[in-house]
Amino acid sequence: MIAGVELRQLRYLVAIADAGHVGRAAAGLHVSQPALSYALKALETELGVRLFDRHRGGVTPTPAGRDVVAEARKVLRQAGRVTAVAQRHGLGRTGVLRVASPRAGRGS
Repeated sequence: MIAGVELRQLRYLVAIADAGHVGRAAAGLHVSQPALSYALKALETELGVRLFDRHRGGVTPTPAGRDVVAEARKVLRQAGRVTAVAQRHGLGRTGVLRVASPRAGRGS
């Protein structure tokens, strides 16, 4: 049973897919390569599917990995929208602005 995937795990997953290499992804994320490898393995175990084929030159997403990465991108975009909405509320930038103008053809 899946306990719940965290946004951090999805960010890691997308970074690995984008870099095509765990070491390069780790550098971009400012985490150690062993920690990122461990996180990937833990996510694969939690999901019950291998997400990347590992090879000498890096990693390549499996068919399942391509699908999961695509969904992860959607979730991360939506999470960004959630943050933006909260920030707008925090700045008091909410509500609907309605602008009215006099009808054309009426005299003043």
